Amino acid sequence: QMELPQLLPLLDDARSIGTETLVITGGEPFLHKGLFDAVRAARARGMTVNITTNGTLVERRWDELQGSGLNSLSFSLDGLLETHDLLRGRKGAFQQTLRALERVQADGRITTSVYFVVTKENVRELIPLFDLVRSMGAGFDFWPVNDAPHLTLTSEEDQAVYREAVRYIGRFDPTVAARSDYYDEGLDY
Repeated sequence: QMELPQLLPLLDDARSIGTETLVITGGEPFLHKGLFDAVRAARARGMTVNITTNGTLVERRWDELQGSGLNSLSFSLDGLLETHDLLRGRKGAFQQTLRALERVQADGRITTSVYFVVTKENVRELIPLFDLVRSMGAGFDFWPVNDAPHLTLTSEEDQAVYREAVRYIGRFDPTVAARSDYYDEGLDY
């Protein structure tokens, strides 16, 4: 809940040491009243800005979003419809996030991507979700969960599914293919 006067000196310091990109994550950044003031302040300092969102407040703050100069939005998806809604604890959350992604995509001024945290509960949805997101024209990034031991990919079967998904995604995304060892090491992170 940092206010803009507290943030400005931090942005100045970040820029002075060469920071080029500000990534705003949460919780849910769209809950912060001054979010788009922060985006404009970073942009005024020559930084690109990315926000990671669950997408549920994009519609409500659409006008502010469009006027902010934001460079990119990353939408968090935790799996396909049933899995995402279950993990988010809210029926309809998946569809709401997809609608927000589609709205931003259709507008075309802000680059979009989906970020997927891979867990033992959703690892089998990594490939289908990647295919869905790719069909929509958005970027896709993923990483195995590393801060919830009860959700980590500990079984050999889950790890094999994950590694196969890395190979599959790498066939369509040369960046993933080039970093396949990095993604594999993520299982031990």
